[in-house]
Amino acid sequence: MNMADLLVDLAVILAEGGIHHYLKYHLPTTHMPGHVCNSPEYSYPLRSGTLSGEFLYQVTIGVPIFSFIVFELFTRTSQAGQSKLVECLRQISKYIFGMLLMLIIGQTLKSVTGVPRPYYNTVCKPKCTDGFPYVIADNEDCATTLREATRSFPALHASVAFYAMIYFVLYVQVRWTAQKPVTVKPTLQAAAFVFALYASCTRITDYKHHTSDVIAGMILGALTALFVVYSCTDILRSRNTEEKPKYKKN
Repeated sequence: MNMADLLVDLAVILAEGGIHHYLKYHLPTTHMPGHVCNSPEYSYPLRSGTLSGEFLYQVTIGVPIFSFIVFELFTRTSQAGQSKLVECLRQISKYIFGMLLMLIIGQTLKSVTGVPRPYYNTVCKPKCTDGFPYVIADNEDCATTLREATRSFPALHASVAFYAMIYFVLYVQVRWTAQKPVTVKPTLQAAAFVFALYASCTRITDYKHHTSDVIAGMILGALTALFVVYSCTDILRSRNTEEKPKYKKN
């Protein structure tokens, strides 16, 4: 891979960033399912999140990129004709590409489904009318929060956490070739899994998403990570080319 390929990747990433920005802030919600008036499912209190979006992105972008730098620049033997720096940038670009691809899919689903968040009734206070149990808020109190209040499915916090976790676990599994100490690598992988699970579950306990939203977000993040790793990187392919220990037959 040369610098021309990296420039193409950068152009694609910039295009993805623009698309994501439009979907998140400008694409209108095309559908919103009604729900039973005063349903407790949508009447939870509005509260601040345990993990902010800023902190989540700092961890899910910072930790994998740090691991790319460590393994590609300092611990991995460079292949013939390949620059370590270029390989490192390649890993970073593919990871960011996959992250943005997942966010684009998630934002599209949010706009298409328009599922109300658990705090929808509390914030938007929809009017209930006799004979019409399914309600959609149209009052001014909800004007500034309606967009986010109707974008519950899927839970992108869970998507981001599981995308980063699956990608990180697979990358470390292949690149960490040291045999000892044997417990360090699985400990790091387990820590990534626990963080992803914790970040996802807090979206339920903070009343930001329904359980089904979080499960869908987990699946979206995991599938996107697997797709990118298999189709856009050589992480798993390179595992087969690594020199394997040879054992003498008895």
